Amino acid sequence: DQPVSALQDIRQQEAFHAWMRSKDYTASLMMRVINTGKAAINRAHKRGELTTAPHVMSVPVGSTNPKGRPLTVDELRLVYGNAVPHIQAFMRWAVGTGARPEAILELQARQIDWEQGLVDLNPPGRKQQPKKYRPVVRLPEALRQPFEGYAVAYQGQRVQSVKKGLWRACDRAGVERCSSYSFRHTAARWMRREGVPPWEVAAQLGHSVGSKFAVSERYAAYSPDYLQNAVLALNKLVLAAEYLPNTCQKLVPQEGFEPPTP
Repeated sequence: DQPVSALQDIRQQEAFHAWMRSKDYTASLMMRVINTGKAAINRAHKRGELTTAPHVMSVPVGSTNPKGRPLTVDELRLVYGNAVPHIQAFMRWAVGTGARPEAILELQARQIDWEQGLVDLNPPGRKQQPKKYRPVVRLPEALRQPFEGYAVAYQGQRVQSVKKGLWRACDRAGVERCSSYSFRHTAARWMRREGVPPWEVAAQLGHSVGSKFAVSERYAAYSPDYLQNAVLALNKLVLAAEYLPNTCQKLVPQEGFEPPTP
């Protein structure tokens, strides 16, 4: 309920920063909130709705850890073995493509060329975003199981979030809770361990746009060696996650949960 002019009082800005910290906001989240406000103020100033644009304080972000910690193969197996089917589906596609969580949750059968073995992670009608580019990647053999609708679905409906289901699987497995981004970072680390060239890892993760490693998916995706090292490494990771010799004994029966067959 404060006017924009209140920003001229630095103490009020500092009090707002303190309030965000009291709510356990990370430095990066605080900056997202602050930058949203700055953008609104600058827009209003350009449109003549404000005579001046007050200075808005930033907070030091420094080096931040990536969203979601990478998992070891043993942790991956435990979480997978204790997950419900739609969480397992998310995990398989996440480690099999290295895609961002939102791309996996939006993935539909129509984005997959089963004959050519390609997955277009950018759905029809979505404008590509350079900072969150969604590439065309190779389809690992372990994921070559045709389906209809969404890749991650519950009772035929698209799953909007896997956060709670993933946390429940971690708790049942006795593994420290991870986030949906953990599988992207796990895939990235796994590819480097398997000796996948840096440029290929970048292309697989959608980091290559605008760099010297840029890949033109329209034509390059049909080359026999397109992301060949990456897809072989990720296929191996999917199979490793699905290997469940000793995990099902940890499963706790619950309503609507059917333990996977080892």
